[in-house]
Amino acid sequence: MDKKYFYEEEFSPDTKKKDVNKEYLEYVNNSEYIGTVEVKGIANGEKWSPGRFGYELPNKDSRGGEYILKNLRLKNPQDVSKISRYALLFGGGDITSFTGEFYSQLQLFLEMDGIPIHVFKDGIPPSTQQKVEMFLEIIDGTDIILLVDKYKGDAMPKRLEYITYQTTSQAIINQGKQVCKETLIGLCPTYFLMANKKIRDIKLYLTSNGKEYTFKLKQDKNGIINLTDNLKLNDFSNYFIDFTKAKTSLSYSCSDIDVIIGSVNSNVLRCMSQMTGVAYSC
Repeated sequence: MDKKYFYEEEFSPDTKKKDVNKEYLEYVNNSEYIGTVEVKGIANGEKWSPGRFGYELPNKDSRGGEYILKNLRLKNPQDVSKISRYALLFGGGDITSFTGEFYSQLQLFLEMDGIPIHVFKDGIPPSTQQKVEMFLEIIDGTDIILLVDKYKGDAMPKRLEYITYQTTSQAIINQGKQVCKETLIGLCPTYFLMANKKIRDIKLYLTSNGKEYTFKLKQDKNGIINLTDNLKLNDFSNYFIDFTKAKTSLSYSCSDIDVIIGSVNSNVLRCMSQMTGVAYSC
């Protein structure tokens, strides 16, 4: 595939790509386990419709303590069937969001037992100038309790950068067609696609400068549709496909209905001045 359709992450000028995670991982991995806490949700009708609950995660306490947060999970794992959407926010900004249909697929790919948001695998550094919030859309309105592990780290460096997987909040939904060709609109530079059902005869179409290019894709056993031949967890040396540089569509066949296609890209989590956010928005 022509490299003009590929994309590489952007980092601060003094950061080499191969070293971008090194200082971050040294900081979070050298932290001391403090304990596990329960986090209860509060219904927020202003920001979310009824049935959606917000959780403020305990990244600091009243005495000025600051915590690294790891392994966010459901207290009752069976509650996963009651949740239709997950979203993580820093300071009100959406960091990642995904629908419940992709929960188990992301767990398998990210090799996580808890809620499959990549930053909780290694840990989120303190963000004392802004709230760290989790929002759940709960199908039956039942109260759901989260657990998160708190760690105490050394003094935080002035700047940390971390390449993380990020799911987009939009999904393409096929309502009943068995042979589909969907336009991929508004997807970020993407590492792989996901489908909640088994699909076949998958083709990706890129149109640029009046020419259309066609590429055959395969879906693995976890429902992931690879866009590169060498997708490996935590290997960000591979290129992403930049769907923003060309008109893009995806065709496939499926025996089921209500197929949902989602995308996963990477982003750079940037921590500085006691604030955390992503390097670019989707």
